[in-house]
Amino acid sequence: AKAGRMQDALTIFRSMKSCGLEPDKFTYTSLIKASVESGDVDGGKSILDDMESKGLEADVFAYNTVIKGLCDRFRWYEAKELVTEMEWNGVTPDSYTYGMLMNGLLKADKPGPALTLFETACADPRTVDVAQNVQPSPSS
Repeated sequence: AKAGRMQDALTIFRSMKSCGLEPDKFTYTSLIKASVESGDVDGGKSILDDMESKGLEADVFAYNTVIKGLCDRFRWYEAKELVTEMEWNGVTPDSYTYGMLMNGLLKADKPGPALTLFETACADPRTVDVAQNVQPSPSS
């Protein structure tokens, strides 16, 4: 998938499953990353959903990969929904998760919600280092 052959990777993935071989967490996470990096965020989300439906626990990296893809495409609401889903599934957002959301909100010229999110993240001891992942928007 890293060589730009996402379709080949998906074909092999489907072949594995049809032969009764169950992909592991590493395989799913690699496919999620490759899918998102190739521009198919919805495909990455679908793979994440498939992973969870198989009883494999996605980690913060898998979620952050899809969240970043959503934020990069200005799909902030979906990114925030995925963070909620992430928490519901027992995965704690990290400072990178919050940083991506805040940067996205700032790029969308929504400083109020970004500040609220920043204050929430800073109040949580697990994500207090969030300030290191927020960069100011470049001046025009």
